[in-house]
Amino acid sequence: MDRPRLMHRLRALAVVPSILAFACVGGDDVGESAGESAGELLVAEFEDECAMLFSCGCEYVGFADPAACAGVFAVEWAGIEASAVAAGLTPDLACYKATRPYATLGCASASEAAAASDSEACTYCQHGHGEKGVGEPCKAYDEGLSDCAQGLLCPPLKDAACLDPCAGAGAGEPCVWQGCDEGLFCDHFLEICLAPGAEGEPCVASEGGPECQEGLACHYDDSICIKRAGLGEDCSMVDCEVGLYCPEGPDRLCGEPAAAGESCDMRPCAPGLACDLQTLLCGPLPGLGEPCFGNCQEGLFCWGEPPDPETCMALPGDGEPCPVGMCAADLVCAFETETCGPEPALVCVDLG
Repeated sequence: MDRPRLMHRLRALAVVPSILAFACVGGDDVGESAGESAGELLVAEFEDECAMLFSCGCEYVGFADPAACAGVFAVEWAGIEASAVAAGLTPDLACYKATRPYATLGCASASEAAAASDSEACTYCQHGHGEKGVGEPCKAYDEGLSDCAQGLLCPPLKDAACLDPCAGAGAGEPCVWQGCDEGLFCDHFLEICLAPGAEGEPCVASEGGPECQEGLACHYDDSICIKRAGLGEDCSMVDCEVGLYCPEGPDRLCGEPAAAGESCDMRPCAPGLACDLQTLLCGPLPGLGEPCFGNCQEGLFCWGEPPDPETCMALPGDGEPCPVGMCAADLVCAFETETCGPEPALVCVDLG
């Protein structure tokens, strides 16, 4: 399993929805729980991060003010802490707080957060944990609570055993809760780690990664790794070499894409070129104001309102309409208003 998808699943295990916890406590009981059960000191634990949430400019944050936000999280944590203690586990407030996106991301946008993150980093933790080690039988309680040691995971399975979600799984091992070792890929249908097949070895249809080693492809009928078809070779049952294309029709032989000035009547143009439908010749991608048929030079988009022909236009700027959902650099299209604007903080997107 690729690391971003795996970490999304692990984070989902560790996070207890705060709105659900809020809904489970009656209106008057919220104030009593925050003031009596959780206590003022516990409420203070969340004041800074709740203030951060309200500083991000979100249209909706789910709380009336920072004080209400801190009170709800204090009540929620008090419940988690009580559940952990009742199960004989060690509560971990730092882990709970780390599951709040604005505590770890601040007001960063999605692109800013992605640029600053390490997709290979693994930071799984439990809100309440025990002391059992890898391979020992384990018991999972509520979400984010198990008798495994901190940093380990007790999968929600019968006869489960503690595992390290940050360690790689080997060939043939499950990749549901762990990423695969280097050189392996996760077959998302079989949910096990596989090695790309060598020539003559079986290959399994998969969306998780390369079925065969570099330079090979999976034979459509035989499900065996074979060499990719070269120039002029039959590609009816195997992919062509990189850079070649396989035509439709009865005579399927790998060919080279058309170069600039060559006909694109029966074959695609090479990368970076476009097919002029009037001349059926490959040429440079159209520029600003030039007629287009879907593709334009970088930084432009193809658009036209009937009966006017489509032409290449500059990507819209701040406050301008974005009819095709594209905007100039550092801007995003707000689909509610269909206008371009600054990218919102990721927490604003997550919270609605």
